[in-house]
Amino acid sequence: MKSNTKRKLNFLFIVGFLLWAVGIGLYHYRLKPTFTVSSVKKFEKKFQEKEEKLHELIKDLSLSIDSSQSEKQLFEKAKHISKKNNIDVFIYQNDSLVVWTNHHIPVPTTQPQKELSKEVNHLKNGWYYFTHNSHQNFKVYGSFLIKNTYEFQNEDLKNTFAKDFNHIVNGDVLPPNATRYNVKNEEGEAVFSIQPSQTYQPNEWLEAIVFGCFLLGFFIWLQLLVTSTQVFLIKKPFLLIVFPLGLIVLRYLSIKLNWLSFFNDFKLFSPQLFASSDLVPSLGDLIINVSIFYFLVHFLLKRTRDWFKDGHQKLKLLLFVVPLFILSFYVAFN
Repeated sequence: MKSNTKRKLNFLFIVGFLLWAVGIGLYHYRLKPTFTVSSVKKFEKKFQEKEEKLHELIKDLSLSIDSSQSEKQLFEKAKHISKKNNIDVFIYQNDSLVVWTNHHIPVPTTQPQKELSKEVNHLKNGWYYFTHNSHQNFKVYGSFLIKNTYEFQNEDLKNTFAKDFNHIVNGDVLPPNATRYNVKNEEGEAVFSIQPSQTYQPNEWLEAIVFGCFLLGFFIWLQLLVTSTQVFLIKKPFLLIVFPLGLIVLRYLSIKLNWLSFFNDFKLFSPQLFASSDLVPSLGDLIINVSIFYFLVHFLLKRTRDWFKDGHQKLKLLLFVVPLFILSFYVAFN
């Protein structure tokens, strides 16, 4: 019996620990990643790999086209390469733009060499890397997005890094040597730099997973505490009152002293989404409150069931269970 209890305690501890480890990892490395030199090096390596691949693709494409091909044929070639490799292609003939695979990138329609003279260019809506290759009377430009820089943001337009670079670093792209965190090209030349930022990166799905991991891990460890102190709870009935009251006091203090401030950026904890009272300032707090009170109802009912086996069951139900449920809903929804 003791060995079964010990295995159960070990299992609860490991599961609770793993849930909190996942929550902490997702929070610090996805939602609020730290900025390190190693992360810049990782970003630089990814950038150089993308740069090298783009050079090869554009060189091969430029050598495969000639004046005998129609604009439709040129477009089909460019579109195939663009879609397969997550890049954008712009083909100029006699310095005039004839084919493009992305109309969101504000490239010039004529004489691209004037505006796209550098490898990395800051256009109206983002930072882009460009390379080109000339063949006959064609200039073929290839490009990939580094980071969006929209003047106005909304749910669809966000100033995030491109998919290939997202979640590696958290910061702003600046001209080369503007900060000490330069990103170099294949030749070892600084093409842009990164300004570190510790700002929060909202993601509703990740927020829900992180919150769920913390909440479930908390209740597993709470159950671990209850299970490990079962003997004392049986021998000292007054603990059946002290434990629930202590948990309620701790929850009250956590709200008043903002112990869960790391959740403040989560949408679930936004007063604009939901707010009821000082005890329920957000939807996330509502979920925590309801979960705690139902845990306490289960805790008390399970440990007082022998008390209900004796007489006056209806009276005890009226005096004990009903007030608990009413208090639970009052605190949760008031």
